[in-house]
Amino acid sequence: MTDADKLQQLWDRHQIEALNHIFGRSLDGGSVEDYLSIFAPNVDYRTGPKQLRGHAALRTFFESRAAQGRVSRHLICQLEVTPIDATRATAQSSWLVFAGVGDLPIEGCTPFQMAEVADELVRSDKGWLIARREITSIFRNSALAPGAIGAAGAKP
Repeated sequence: MTDADKLQQLWDRHQIEALNHIFGRSLDGGSVEDYLSIFAPNVDYRTGPKQLRGHAALRTFFESRAAQGRVSRHLICQLEVTPIDATRATAQSSWLVFAGVGDLPIEGCTPFQMAEVADELVRSDKGWLIARREITSIFRNSALAPGAIGAAGAKP
């Protein structure tokens, strides 16, 4: 592997890591446009029994989630990126999510979920995009699940 190849691999990892940070920040109070920008137009997005396909379905999901008044924080760790070829890669990561509704600061610090995230990524003219994301809960607090925590609350 040449130095140029190693540098490209580092740059690719950096870009893929940035996609995950945009994902977390978007769900934690960011914009739907930032959220959609990290996904391929025909993305296959799965979380538990929910399966969404394409930007229109993701937009509806994001807007519905935001309307609940839910406050969340997503923390990523253990990102592992595996190149397949120059235009495809996979990534695995672990996510810890805190969620609640109410005025800030929200009392208590119980995590909503610990999940494993598996991604398939494609390189486009805009850079790396998530073509498929599957989120699998490892630990979950159903009392803090969307819908279970109500619609009232303040956003940061």
